[in-house]
Amino acid sequence: MQEGVHEKNAFMAPEVFAGQRVSGKIDVWGMGMTLFYMLYGCSPWPHAKEADWHRRLGSTIVYPEGYDVPDKLKQCIEKMLVYDPEMRIGSKELSRLFGG
Repeated sequence: MQEGVHEKNAFMAPEVFAGQRVSGKIDVWGMGMTLFYMLYGCSPWPHAKEADWHRRLGSTIVYPEGYDVPDKLKQCIEKMLVYDPEMRIGSKELSRLFGG
């Protein structure tokens, strides 16, 4: 898999790039991106070009076809990749989703 600079930066939460205050939710973003790449081997926003990469973050996730991923896991990823950190799921809520 070839990846550009923008794809490597995608593992960093949007608030980091915006220079906003950060919280533990930056790790939730990173986990969501890692999980997506592990499952699909590509970005959730495959059509984003480097110039508009950060504008695309948080837009509708594109799931590649041909993968049998449970809906519950997709919903979890979507909650982890919410652009606004105030609306993004936290680690405690994430743990509860999986019965922890």
